[in-house]
Amino acid sequence: MRHDVRRVPALVALALTLGVSLPAQAMDLAASGSFSLGIDASDLTSGAGSELQDSHDSGTGAIALQVSATSGSTDAWRIDIRRASSGWDPDLRLWARRTGDGSGDGSIAGGASWQEIGTTDSTFFSGEGDRSSITVQVRITGVSLAISPDSFLSTVHYTLVDTL
Repeated sequence: MRHDVRRVPALVALALTLGVSLPAQAMDLAASGSFSLGIDASDLTSGAGSELQDSHDSGTGAIALQVSATSGSTDAWRIDIRRASSGWDPDLRLWARRTGDGSGDGSIAGGASWQEIGTTDSTFFSGEGDRSSITVQVRITGVSLAISPDSFLSTVHYTLVDTL
């Protein structure tokens, strides 16, 4: 079994800003889009003296992925996902889900449920053939007044693995 691996980093600024494309031997992965979040008094659940809303979502198509240069509609691949964080508050959790199949030849499966983005690679979804405009939504949870005000930054890595 051949495994060509390709990583695409994406920047998360208390959520996500993304857009990098790196070449791979057989297949290519491109990512575009952004999600940034600012927390203020409007995020209080019941006004002054109340807690902040715990969860914040990007738009359903905030991130778009494209798999190209496959050898045809049956050339199988998978997308792995992980994050790398420095200074990230441990109470904050980052999630992702695939919200669209995109278009192109071949097929796509998995990733439609919310999945926590951990610090080690885990399978996000899989497919076959060239696919463009695969949309991804991002969620941040654990937002609280107990977390000191700061800017939190994390890099999300999408890895394209040729599974043929």
